[in-house]
Amino acid sequence: MQENVLPDKMDSLILEVTPTRWLAGKALGRLRPKLCLSKLGGLRLRSAPVPSLPADDWVLCRTLLGGVCGTDLGMVFMRQHPGTLLRKFISQPIFMGHENVARIERTGPAATDFRPGQRVLVDPPIACAARKITPPCPSCREGHPSVCWNTDRGDLPPAIGLGYNKFTGGSWSPYFSAHVSQIHVLPDDIPDEQAILIDPIACSLHAVLRDLPAPDEKILVVGAGIIGLGAILALRALNLPVHITAADRAHAPANMAAQCGADHAVVLSPKQTDATLLELAELTGARYHQIFYKMRFFQGGFDRVYDCTGKPATLVEFQRLVRPGAKYVIAGTPQLGLMDLTCFWFRELNVLGATGRAVETLPGQPAPQHNYRHIIDLIQQKRLDLSTLKVQLHRQNDYHAALTARRPPAIKSAFDFR
Repeated sequence: MQENVLPDKMDSLILEVTPTRWLAGKALGRLRPKLCLSKLGGLRLRSAPVPSLPADDWVLCRTLLGGVCGTDLGMVFMRQHPGTLLRKFISQPIFMGHENVARIERTGPAATDFRPGQRVLVDPPIACAARKITPPCPSCREGHPSVCWNTDRGDLPPAIGLGYNKFTGGSWSPYFSAHVSQIHVLPDDIPDEQAILIDPIACSLHAVLRDLPAPDEKILVVGAGIIGLGAILALRALNLPVHITAADRAHAPANMAAQCGADHAVVLSPKQTDATLLELAELTGARYHQIFYKMRFFQGGFDRVYDCTGKPATLVEFQRLVRPGAKYVIAGTPQLGLMDLTCFWFRELNVLGATGRAVETLPGQPAPQHNYRHIIDLIQQKRLDLSTLKVQLHRQNDYHAALTARRPPAIKSAFDFR
């Protein structure tokens, strides 16, 4: 069979931000966020070479859909401080995009388990296996490459993963390369528009599996974007006997949370804060107090919070709504900000970070497997329905609209290269 002829160049969405550009963009972006997509920002649609294969056990993928993640938006709109430790593990200029559905276009000689034409998902981390580091670090040995110890070592440049580096391409481009350790073959019965949701929902599943809730826990999911909705869907797919309340600042996401299985969904309107918090206090049997301007807290409260926003203001606000000894799970990508951590100390809260995907065991199952595989199995077993979650598709040259879209009723934007 004749091999497809590949172009030498491709149009790519590439981000390059210096500290000076970040300061200017951050200041002006507060007034008009869209200025971060102008010449003041760091994102450009540029011609770049189609990525080569770094080694024989890599493959070249042709993007079908490239998802827009909240972390991506944080980078583009300069919500991530240039002093964050993540900068140590990113190589610029960054070929943007890590959420993906793709087809294998070309394989290296050692990538014998894969063939051109296979439809795949690529798990973003570029960890020990891709970097030829032996023995692998403890995290990689445990099946959690998202927290690999060696993302700045080996023969490859520093890179957390796909979408955070200068050498693999990204899923906001027509082509990107991937190591065989990252590749997961997709079954034919899951359409692209659902498959692009598997990665973020696998992250939500990981947040749940890191520390399974006990029966009858009262859980608060803050932020009804895809990670928050994914947490609700995961809790319900696992049939965990818990009570779920979802909170969002807009009506449409809150309504979607209810459709995904939340027992209660509340809208955090500034004009109705007291009424909403009184409602939440009643749900948990807590006592509601207000001691200072906007300083509100519960005596008692929720057993567990899944914070799916990453916003410092959310962390400050919702740590006050949990009982002593509660679990506070940070599932959204955090941002730099001033925080009051009094409740974490005074109530001895247990803080748990949850990033990426992992090889884990579902309750009642005998063996661990990658969270992508878990999500695929749950879909095929009809325990997880992604068909109601709408994805808004954009062409690459319409990236301004893709990155600024007011999504509801869609839950995610994605670039369509089909």
